[in-house]
Amino acid sequence: RRKLVDIYGIQLYNPAFVALDRNAHRLIYTSNNAKMRGLYVYDLQKKKVVKKKNFQRVNNIVYDNVNDCLYGLFSNAGTQSIVRFDRDIENPEVIYAFPFGVSVFDIDISHDGKMLTLTRQGDNGEHTLLLFRTDELAQAIFKPVELVTWEDSNLGQFRFSLDDKYLIGSSYYTGVSNLWQINIATREMEMLSNTDIGLFAPL
Repeated sequence: RRKLVDIYGIQLYNPAFVALDRNAHRLIYTSNNAKMRGLYVYDLQKKKVVKKKNFQRVNNIVYDNVNDCLYGLFSNAGTQSIVRFDRDIENPEVIYAFPFGVSVFDIDISHDGKMLTLTRQGDNGEHTLLLFRTDELAQAIFKPVELVTWEDSNLGQFRFSLDDKYLIGSSYYTGVSNLWQINIATREMEMLSNTDIGLFAPL
């Protein structure tokens, strides 16, 4: 373990959002998180920040290492959109805009770059795990699959398994945060832990 860089403008619970570019050995992270977020690029080989883009208002970033691009959620005037940057973290493109007032979070990209997921919160607090096909998003086809909806508990921090067959995340369904997995093909949920101290943020 070693210190890489200071992060300025941290926020409660989510101090910053970080994405790993395995191809170019870079970390992309958000700064000034309590206000109008910026995107910084840290080169792991040069051991320094090589790019700063302020006032981007993008969070929940993930890097698609197959297609060499960065996805994130752009927030503006009560709306949220899925946005995509090129490998140089330039040319942001809004590829899907959610209706006004819809809250979405915890975005992830599959290891093969073909699927993108996130959680949507409904008006009554229900959580729905959505799955998009990235090839459909590129063609402006907006038909996400609703993998699962829980009316009275949260669904958060879901990440793709290494084989992209499952999504593994956390929920307070038992009263304590535990880990769950969903089979993408069958949509079956399975409890992976049953602790009384809480487990979060699976990798």
